[in-house]
Amino acid sequence: MSNVTKVALLASAFVIVGCFSIVLWNPTPTTAVPAAQVQQAEPDLQNDEDLQRSCAHLFREIITVQNTREERRELFEGVQLAFNKGTVEDVEFKSASSVWLQEENELATQAAHMYEQGRSMGCFQKVTQ
Repeated sequence: MSNVTKVALLASAFVIVGCFSIVLWNPTPTTAVPAAQVQQAEPDLQNDEDLQRSCAHLFREIITVQNTREERRELFEGVQLAFNKGTVEDVEFKSASSVWLQEENELATQAAHMYEQGRSMGCFQKVTQ
């Protein structure tokens, strides 16, 4: 029996076993719990001091990222102005543009994730003093 025939027989055996497994497989049905029945405690930013501290820390991180974005934007704006005046070459401008765009995308994504985290934690609830 040639090697090709042996491989074909082995592959056929796997296919047959796989088909029988699919036909005979009888998974137990899962029942989803309706969202209305799931009891989740709403975060209480007004009275939960641990949550307030966590949110304050998150807000400081968001501000740091947003400040970094602004600093990088201002630096790139300087390159743009120099390019418009003709004191920066096209290659340098394109390189700076590429670097700024990559950093901006990374920082914007990071900030968006932090805002989403804050929403899921309950940090953006209205609080009265």
